[in-house]
Amino acid sequence: MRWRYLWVVVAIATVINGVRLRIRANALSRIDGDATKTGDVAVNGHAKWRWLSCDGFELDEGYKEELIAYASSRGIAVIDVVPDSLATEQALDLLRSVSPKTYRQRCLAPGATALCAIGVRGDVADRAGVDEDSGMALAELWKAAARLKRYAPRDSDLVVVGAGSTEPTSKERLTYLKTRFGPGVAVVFSIPAVLYVFLGVGLVLYPLWGLVAIVAWCLQPIIALFGSPLDPGDLWTRSLLRWMKSPVDLAKVLMAHDSEDQPARDKALELEVQRAAYDELLAKGVDRFFEPARQDCPMCSSKLIRVLLTTTDLIQQKPGSFTVMVCDSCHHKFQNPRLSLVGLDFYYRDFYDGMGEDQLEFVFGATDSAYRGRAKMLEPHAEPTSWLDVGCGHGHFCLVAGEIWPDTRFDGLDMSESVEEAERRGWIDRGYRGLLLELAGQLKGRYDVVSMHHYLEHTREPLEELDAAIGALSPGGHLLIELPDPESRWRHILGRYWIPWFQPQHQHFISFSKLAELLGARGMTVVDTARGKSVQPVDLTCAVWFLANRIAPSPALPWRPQRGRLSGLWRLCVLGVTGPILALALVLDNVLAIAIRAGNRSNTYRILARKVVTE
Repeated sequence: MRWRYLWVVVAIATVINGVRLRIRANALSRIDGDATKTGDVAVNGHAKWRWLSCDGFELDEGYKEELIAYASSRGIAVIDVVPDSLATEQALDLLRSVSPKTYRQRCLAPGATALCAIGVRGDVADRAGVDEDSGMALAELWKAAARLKRYAPRDSDLVVVGAGSTEPTSKERLTYLKTRFGPGVAVVFSIPAVLYVFLGVGLVLYPLWGLVAIVAWCLQPIIALFGSPLDPGDLWTRSLLRWMKSPVDLAKVLMAHDSEDQPARDKALELEVQRAAYDELLAKGVDRFFEPARQDCPMCSSKLIRVLLTTTDLIQQKPGSFTVMVCDSCHHKFQNPRLSLVGLDFYYRDFYDGMGEDQLEFVFGATDSAYRGRAKMLEPHAEPTSWLDVGCGHGHFCLVAGEIWPDTRFDGLDMSESVEEAERRGWIDRGYRGLLLELAGQLKGRYDVVSMHHYLEHTREPLEELDAAIGALSPGGHLLIELPDPESRWRHILGRYWIPWFQPQHQHFISFSKLAELLGARGMTVVDTARGKSVQPVDLTCAVWFLANRIAPSPALPWRPQRGRLSGLWRLCVLGVTGPILALALVLDNVLAIAIRAGNRSNTYRILARKVVTE
């Protein structure tokens, strides 16, 4: 292979990416000072707008009036202010993180901000618990933007104004990136670092093609921003000197340290509090987190069971060893010994809420294609008026499904605080906090549709859960279930690193044929199924991430023994190397998903069944 072509490919890809960013830049709306002003900004009864801004940025009162008028005329409740003089690299960062054309319509799009100022309508600010603040740190402003987008998922937008901007210091940028990306910040740093090394190597080995790649990379900001609604004052100088300044800026951020960094000190204090709590929980060992191992299959009572897999907690890295067994009679796979109630509390702690809430929010909001696929399964079969989503979490599915079924009432049920947050956001109409088996009586016969997406595999008694879900259906109602497919070929290829094993949370692995059989035995008629079409392209990506975390565990996990500073450096190095591999794995997952969709096997499957109407 002629390796020099790699630099040619990078040059072409860089130009194409510049064009992509240019399309995004041109999609930004802009206020130039001639917008129609209203003497009364109390449009639609929302007189009070609140303004958040970073320390050092001031927005003219006239612009505020124009922005409120602009937002009110278009039904916008949260508006991010983008100064047209935003520094070149800041502008590129913004365009990489958001597509302005689809930002408002994509209800699950993460909150985007130019890190300057945000205007928010009073009623939304009240629901989100956001107060006016004119001196916010970048990290706090970003967190506010993320939260506000969740409370106004279809009423948020970005607008360019002719205002000056401030450029963050290296210390401010480091704190912001750590807050935004959390454990993945090393990957964020590694990607540009690998690019700089790649460009430098090309210049040494293949001077001509290496230079072509560097020139393309330096021209990218001009391709993306020149003549667009954004007009950075440093566009030309930054572009010409990008080959030198960008590596230097990255080094400054990496070396930045603030001994007075209050957020970092608060986080360290919180970690110590958490560590003390987990030390107390673990003082008696982990044996109490498990019930005695059973000697028969929970599905058919056969004693022909054997060990299929033994693994550790690859997700949270909490202590313990977990075994998945298989029944040679009915082929059911199940956790054995299963977690006790105390064990469930321990292993679920800080996963869906607490320390793990932000990471899970990002994962569940990464794409809406699976949510749409689930909701559209009802289209040929029913027009639901009431829908209960069991195990709804923060209500991501209900929010997206509401676009497909706008006249349907969506309620959610979950055992964690997330269901209450979903109701506050308006993502569900009503939230039930508790266990389905405990609430079954008051839910009986109330819903046209009950959905259980990646829920049954978490339960201790899946057959009883099925009965409760069917009981909540009205006659002729539909039950929609999505589960990991234990017959997927990926489980053989990836072994313990296959994400649907998801130990220790997943306790049962019900096959496609077995679930259809169980539904039929309960008076349900299967009306539609999806196997290949339900694929979630995450297998390789998650396997790479699990392996990296196993090699270099995070030192910021309060349930793990404390380690020296070198452990943090080791993790940084491992994740730095992992970054490009993760990107490649993600590409491969999505490419392979095309072939998987055409087949009849996937990592997940869906079944839609109708409750038989009895005379």
